Amino acid sequence: MLRKVVARVLRQPKPGRGAPAGATATASIRRTLAYLAGHVGKPLILDDLAKMAAMSRSHFSHTFHAVAGMPLRDYVRDLRLKEANHLLLGSGLSITAVAVEAGSYDLPHFDKSFRQRFAMSPNDFRRRYGLRRRNGRE
Repeated sequence: MLRKVVARVLRQPKPGRGAPAGATATASIRRTLAYLAGHVGKPLILDDLAKMAAMSRSHFSHTFHAVAGMPLRDYVRDLRLKEANHLLLGSGLSITAVAVEAGSYDLPHFDKSFRQRFAMSPNDFRRRYGLRRRNGRE
């Protein structure tokens, strides 16, 4: 009986360390990560993602953070900015079209997020790095 109590105490999460991520929960989050990667430009709703992972919203959020190392909101923002980066450098789409394709709900929000991440506007980013890629220079 003492062994069971000690084992249970050792399994409890330490304060400030996030939710425990068991094998099943980790697998669910990994499936969610794969889903997110394939649906970058689509609207993502926490309730729907939690249902897909068969978890409550709260448990999903805590487990996602524990497995991914960052909150869902930040992870999705980073995915969308990476997609925008790819589109800015590899397509002739307008900045507005890039924002829409990358899942941003409006151009000012996209511009602000992009500037915070890359310290320049999307247009400046395209001018600076798009030409180097097209000319074969890195």
